[in-house]
Amino acid sequence: MGTDPGTDARIDEPQFRQGRGAGAIGRAGKPNRDYPHVAIGSIDYGAGEKGHFVCIKSSLTGDENDYVRDYARRHDSFPHETTGDQFFSEEQFEVYRALGFHMAHGFLSGQCKVVTSPRTGPSSVKFAAGGTDSIDAVRAALGLL
Repeated sequence: MGTDPGTDARIDEPQFRQGRGAGAIGRAGKPNRDYPHVAIGSIDYGAGEKGHFVCIKSSLTGDENDYVRDYARRHDSFPHETTGDQFFSEEQFEVYRALGFHMAHGFLSGQCKVVTSPRTGPSSVKFAAGGTDSIDAVRAALGLL
């Protein structure tokens, strides 16, 4: 991953599934938080300089509010509708705002798991818990330590 010459950006893609999350809604319609909305990746700039980035992926895990889930039920391509038509309806704009709020709030409050790539291998932990190099670095950058 990455397009900047001399850098190497990595994210644990197998755990950070694309789209609606094939199987994101668990059995009996219960939420499946094994498909996180957020991943923390690592960047190696070379010459010993390293960093982290946060990637928030529009996705559905089944724990969204009724308004978001109802819109998804009626619109098969949600949350990946084309941006070719820039004239979003009020409902479409609001449902994407609500999904974005849900994802960011779940991440920052520690309610949802985050995919990380610590030295020991990929894992899925809560952001508020800390304890991994990548989460601790991002928490420090946000002034949360």
